[in-house]
Amino acid sequence: MSLPRFFCEIPLLANTKVALPDQVNHHIRVRRLKAGQEVVLFDGSGVQATALLEFEKSGQAIAVVSDIAKIDRELPYRLTLVQGIASQDRMDWVIEKAVELGVTSLIPVTAHRSTVKLSHDRAAKRTAQWQKQVVAASEQCGRNRLMQIHAPCAVDEAIASVSDRPMLLCHLHSQTLRLDEPSVLEAIRSAKAASIIVGPEGGWEDHEASRWLDAGAYPISLGQRVLRTETAGLVAVAGLSWLIG
Repeated sequence: MSLPRFFCEIPLLANTKVALPDQVNHHIRVRRLKAGQEVVLFDGSGVQATALLEFEKSGQAIAVVSDIAKIDRELPYRLTLVQGIASQDRMDWVIEKAVELGVTSLIPVTAHRSTVKLSHDRAAKRTAQWQKQVVAASEQCGRNRLMQIHAPCAVDEAIASVSDRPMLLCHLHSQTLRLDEPSVLEAIRSAKAASIIVGPEGGWEDHEASRWLDAGAYPISLGQRVLRTETAGLVAVAGLSWLIG
């Protein structure tokens, strides 16, 4: 059985004792972990530590760190997922699975056909909740680096934010390329990066798709069936992982 894993945003040094943050303390109490139990801590930058638990009289959990290691379980290239904002359950699912599949960063986009429109306050709250989901998914799947979550933005802001090229636009278009198009795969291998762009439930408006294409995105087809927004991006991520190796 795998050891309990916790994200710990404090310096992790071998042969030291560290007081664990409140959030980690809470999870340790909920899981009823005992003194002397071994746990794994990671700091989000690729560093992983093995430690034993101790408890002060106050109940404060202490980690006795025995050793640390730099362990990356990342894809061999950077991958950004630009995701049209979906309903809460669907968006939560996309974020969890994107972490598991190795996505480097996720940019939530509000498009014309988005069924969810977020005010500034709601967007800030949702972003904070998504960040918590990134941590939980990373603890579960073994990633030692945290996927970056951007604040929700409009299409033009997303285009300006995307630094991972080439860009692959999932869109129903008469001139789409297959995901395994050799020229596209070669461009990804050369750049060691890519971005996958997926619209909201209603898809991209033509003018929005044109903005992405004008910015240099490749129009990509994922097959003959129409996939839901929460499915399309993850299918493309998994497909690239297999194709690139």
